[in-house]
Amino acid sequence: MKKILIVEDNGNYASILSYLMKNNGYDVRIAESGKDALEYLASDSFDAAIVDQWMLEMDGISTISEMRKRGHNIGIILLTAMIPSEVDNLTEGLDIWKIVEKIKIEDENLLEIVKEAVEFTEMRDRVL
Repeated sequence: MKKILIVEDNGNYASILSYLMKNNGYDVRIAESGKDALEYLASDSFDAAIVDQWMLEMDGISTISEMRKRGHNIGIILLTAMIPSEVDNLTEGLDIWKIVEKIKIEDENLLEIVKEAVEFTEMRDRVL
């Protein structure tokens, strides 16, 4: 079973994402902060991550940057309240699989993006 890390400080939204992923065959771990996500990644492996951009303790971009510095090369989906093109300059060099506008995402689209991110991670693991 493929494992997805959800990094989201809004408990309700994290629960919705978790429910969606679990009902589609994924094993899920929820991190309520960037710090929690880094701790989980230090002790477990994941096939992809869904990371919220706006979190209080450590924002999503800082979290992803730290993930990359620590060698975690999984497919990452960044959820943002902004238009994705407005976030591009903030995420340059972070190797983010997809930037998704939170308000416009539909379940089927998110599932397809997660599937692609998992496939990307599998392909990268074979090459590395």
